[in-house]
Amino acid sequence: MGSATTGGDSCHGLAFGVTVDGLPGWGFSVLSLFEPEFAALRGRAGIDESLFRASLARCMQWQAQGGKSSASFCKTLDERFVLKSMSRVELEHFVRIGTEYFARMARGAPSCLARIFGVYRVALRTCEARPKAHVEAWVEPVADALGPSLDVLADSLAQSGMPEGAPVASDEFLVVMENVLFGALGEFDAVYDLKGSQRSREACTGATVRMDGNFGRERAVAPLFMPPGPRSELLEAARADTDWLVEHNIMDYSMLLAVSEATGSLHVGIIDWLRPYTWDKKVESQLKTRLEGLRRAKARVPTVIPPPDYARRFLAAIESYLPALPP
Repeated sequence: MGSATTGGDSCHGLAFGVTVDGLPGWGFSVLSLFEPEFAALRGRAGIDESLFRASLARCMQWQAQGGKSSASFCKTLDERFVLKSMSRVELEHFVRIGTEYFARMARGAPSCLARIFGVYRVALRTCEARPKAHVEAWVEPVADALGPSLDVLADSLAQSGMPEGAPVASDEFLVVMENVLFGALGEFDAVYDLKGSQRSREACTGATVRMDGNFGRERAVAPLFMPPGPRSELLEAARADTDWLVEHNIMDYSMLLAVSEATGSLHVGIIDWLRPYTWDKKVESQLKTRLEGLRRAKARVPTVIPPPDYARRFLAAIESYLPALPP
């Protein structure tokens, strides 16, 4: 690495630019959104900042299973955190709801949501000069929310030897999430990605992560009974989470559920909860519903449905998947 400079503002984030030895004319820029808020959240979660940086410095590519997303994934070598690429739609939506997310996490209420500990924009840049407006163009719909961080980014690029407005050669938005299965004792006998839908929800034989279709078949003969008390706590937390997700127009999330027969334990977390219900999702839902209706009289509800319907189906499925232990 060559030179690195950083800057930040008290409200929104931290930005820095880096030039790379041996690659003249190239450098990296990184914008960390909501950095003070994320740092406070990591602190409440007992995550040391030096440990967090060390974890992110050593990652491996990871082929996540269970969904149809085209997102790319990495996992830190210590398995504490998962890094996932974000779409621009997801980034813009998180910027809009970020303040409320931090407020919800600060309240400390029981929650199944996989916690997000950082959101970043990483860009590989050339040093060809462009107008400063080019720096802002990448996030124009949320420029008001980011505010001074955009100026910080431009200043950091210039100080690191990269002119402000240096054009982007490669661009990535990344979210850092907790690995909800980190720290669990022993090996898991089964891991499921559950949405509450049977449509296209069957993993192939030998898959590490199975889906709703596999769960229904496998657990018909070996139900996952839960004691009434912990079951009620889990469902209450999931209901509060889905109420919040509906309020913010979010759908297409999953319950990651891992089963350990040896310890008699379940590990759960709601993952992939960043996707808003946008116009393209509405069109997809309507089209699938009509096509399914043409194919058969008893049409299955499509996976993509409005957030209130998605939440009701999701909660009903989790309640049926985890029956109470008989008295």
